Amino acid sequence: MVPGLLTIESPTREAKPERGWTSPTIPNGMATATPVRTRARRPGASVTSSALKRSTPASPSWARLGIGSAGSRRTTARLVDTGPQTTLDRVSGTRVAPHVVRYRERLWVPWWWWPLGFALAALIAFEVNLGVSALPGWLPFATLFAVATGTLLWLGRVEIRVSVDPASGAGVELRAGQAHLPVTAIARSAEVPRSAKSAALGRQLDPAAFVLHRAWVGPMILVVLDDPDDPTPYWLVSCRHPDRVLAALTS
Repeated sequence: MVPGLLTIESPTREAKPERGWTSPTIPNGMATATPVRTRARRPGASVTSSALKRSTPASPSWARLGIGSAGSRRTTARLVDTGPQTTLDRVSGTRVAPHVVRYRERLWVPWWWWPLGFALAALIAFEVNLGVSALPGWLPFATLFAVATGTLLWLGRVEIRVSVDPASGAGVELRAGQAHLPVTAIARSAEVPRSAKSAALGRQLDPAAFVLHRAWVGPMILVVLDDPDDPTPYWLVSCRHPDRVLAALTS
């Protein structure tokens, strides 16, 4: 059999209004030709979508803006600022009242500790250079000077503060480092001079007492508690001016 023998060729006609073949679903339907005016137009420019989609987990004032042509999927994104930051102060509608500080003191190390610390660091760096010749000469000095500075600042990080919080109504508070004590829980207070400090920290010390002691600070204050919910009998806190601390607590 010859290939293509049973194939019947039929002419293909395009759908035209004159022939009534404009509807592909109804081949035998009739249509009336209606002239349509046309006008040449230039290709349109790309359209930037203005739809915003919030980023996650970015802050509420940032969103992602998609860029692409109209009707297409957004493939790129960039962060845009949509407004001012939302803070807890705006949400609650209240303002945080500042603390009124009556007394503040930081227990820095004595000034003469600084030259001694740098001298010790320089001596150790010199010994390192003698033992390890492969290192640059400045590296041990720079490293040990930074270590000495950080150590001296860390030793003087504790702050003694007497403040008043008008918003909370808690009244006067004594803060020693991270610990704080309201004045309403204080039964009595007294100054511990330098001469009596060894006895207060030695045989007379209660193991349950709260002690914040710095050896380079001479005097201390003794604060006896009157709080049935607190097992701590009293506080012993180092300070350079105990009379000012006690005056701030009792005034």
